[in-house]
Amino acid sequence: MLKITQEQYAHFNHLFEQRYINKLTHFINEVSYYHEADAINILHSVLSALSDKILINSLPNISAAPSHINEEALIRHQNLAEACFYFCQDNEITDERYIRGFRYLLMERRIEQFQHIPSTWLT
Repeated sequence: MLKITQEQYAHFNHLFEQRYINKLTHFINEVSYYHEADAINILHSVLSALSDKILINSLPNISAAPSHINEEALIRHQNLAEACFYFCQDNEITDERYIRGFRYLLMERRIEQFQHIPSTWLT
């Protein structure tokens, strides 16, 4: 039987968290690209397909810094992804459908900073 120590478990958990946050960041980067290209209303089906492509794929092709995103935006997107992830984790939200719906709302409303989320959404 395989045994892992508490430290190893914490390390694996951290790696999976970072991978998921990287996927969220990539998703936000891609949606922002569509917004900047003046795709004013991205259809839910397009967002859903993009989300599936990036988040469900266990080994997505994620570039560290997409050429169409400047460094400041990349940092904002990373911060938003981390804040959303830890908000969901802190509130024991693990249902992928809820997390997707939350992300969809943020992207649809073009909210790129966690501080700009209406407080009524977070209660």
